[in-house]
Amino acid sequence: IGEMAAGIAHEINNPLAVAIGYTKKLNKELTAIGVPDNPKIEQIEQNLRRIQNIVKSMRSLSRVSTPNERQQVSVSELTSQLSHLVSTKVAMVSADFTVTGEDFVMTINVTQILQVLCNLVFNSCDAVADATVRRIHVSFEKEGQEVSIVVQDTGSGIPNALREKILKPFFTTKEVGQGTGLGLS
Repeated sequence: IGEMAAGIAHEINNPLAVAIGYTKKLNKELTAIGVPDNPKIEQIEQNLRRIQNIVKSMRSLSRVSTPNERQQVSVSELTSQLSHLVSTKVAMVSADFTVTGEDFVMTINVTQILQVLCNLVFNSCDAVADATVRRIHVSFEKEGQEVSIVVQDTGSGIPNALREKILKPFFTTKEVGQGTGLGLS
């Protein structure tokens, strides 16, 4: 799996770098001729960064990545980034998305935590899409040196038979082309 992950990551990285570069260049060119910032271009760039993070995750599975970079971030900064990244998908399913918890500073790998949280919220969006009540709630709690992040939704829940599998690399319940099975692993 590690060799396959490294090979896939390598093959994706080169065209991804080109796409990110051209997106930045397009944005600069549009700004230079007086076109205001375009939210669609910003969304393209964010999604390319998300792909880049998936590739980094694949590289970490193959043990060719650099050690985790941890940095200090406040809950409010993290939730602001999270809300921005998930807003389109949450809106697509008309879900009520809320975040609660006191604002404290954590030392974490922001990229990895955001990736996991985005994937959990995206999974929640899928879970509530057909529900009568569509709520997704993220809460942050701190007790001593431990932090708990809880993601809850009004979906039907994870079947018991799948609970032990959800953290394994490449495991997904989504249709082909809809999920990589890397978000939680």
